[in-house]
Amino acid sequence: MKLNFNVPQDRVKLEPFINRVLEAIGKPEAFATDESTVEHFMFGVRINESGKEEVFKKGKEFIDEVSDKLGVDVAEGDYIWEVAERLRQ
Repeated sequence: MKLNFNVPQDRVKLEPFINRVLEAIGKPEAFATDESTVEHFMFGVRINESGKEEVFKKGKEFIDEVSDKLGVDVAEGDYIWEVAERLRQ
């Protein structure tokens, strides 16, 4: 995980929990900042019926799956560090 925080040192201690969040959303290699939200990771690319790539946004099922994996409530507007704090508690 790559971490770039311009925030107090206590949030840097969240790194192992941030790693867990990124793993649960399927992006363990992602670069997370203090402004990264769950929604930022809800987009994917698929091939449509005409054979062209299209961007799509994952839905509530994705949020529910991430919540289940982590055992804490997750919403698409949550900052990654907020979810990590819930895990730490």
